[in-house]
Amino acid sequence: IYTLNNQVIVSVGGEHFFDQDRQQLLGGVAYQKFPNDFFGLGNDTNADDPESYTDEGAGVTVDYLRDLRPRLKIGGGVSIATSSITEVAAGDMLDGDVIPGSRGGQVLGVGVLTRYDTRDNVGYPVTGGFYQLSWRIYGDVLGADYALNTTSLDLRRFFRLGERRVIGVRFMGVANGGTVPFQLMPALGGDQLLRGYFGGRFRERQLVALQSEYRSRVWKRLGLAVFGEIGQVARDLDQFGMDRFNYSYGVGLRFLLVPQERMNLRMDFGFGEDQSGFYLGFGEVF
Repeated sequence: IYTLNNQVIVSVGGEHFFDQDRQQLLGGVAYQKFPNDFFGLGNDTNADDPESYTDEGAGVTVDYLRDLRPRLKIGGGVSIATSSITEVAAGDMLDGDVIPGSRGGQVLGVGVLTRYDTRDNVGYPVTGGFYQLSWRIYGDVLGADYALNTTSLDLRRFFRLGERRVIGVRFMGVANGGTVPFQLMPALGGDQLLRGYFGGRFRERQLVALQSEYRSRVWKRLGLAVFGEIGQVARDLDQFGMDRFNYSYGVGLRFLLVPQERMNLRMDFGFGEDQSGFYLGFGEVF
């Protein structure tokens, strides 16, 4: 990816199945030099005055999964990443050591995960569900700069409403402990969670989010989607509240590129409380 703001992302990733699909190896490698906006930490940050910075770094992630029984997998993996923060203005929030990660650094993490997957199709599910719990610990060994742990819960369910219509629902929760650099904090905004807000608009140590999406084939290869999403972030778990959710909603168009794999070209228009966004990609958000 290259943009007219001189943002560069180069990444390669994939999944390999072997042993008659009983074992799976997945991961990727990425490099980025990405001028970006930082809105601060927390659930109530201001969209009107973001601070500019550039994040240059690279990372590698490798995970291995093995069938424990049909549709139930268990495994683990390792991730390594390095980051360098530059082009920060004097006096900005990232100028100094107040926010973890403001001077960049290296992280090294290992973890375990379990996954139960009953979806009828990975690219465009119509029935079934996806349920994953993962835990990863990052240590300050081998030159790494941060010690933290991350627990993530990803729950998805799909309901067929007819030959051409489906509703998908997803819950996402992330809890962190230790010293968490802002680059590894869960965030709302962008093309995955809370479409309509700038990527990283809300960022903190803990996150909860709920998404719902209606999808329909309307004519030949053309499809339509309508979605609604809510989410919030907090420094500590006891700071979550029913009156603290941020929301977004939107509509999308789908064009079926690969019928045998149900692979769509996705175009989404998302609207938040004070921002909006357009997103183009391959496959569904979840």
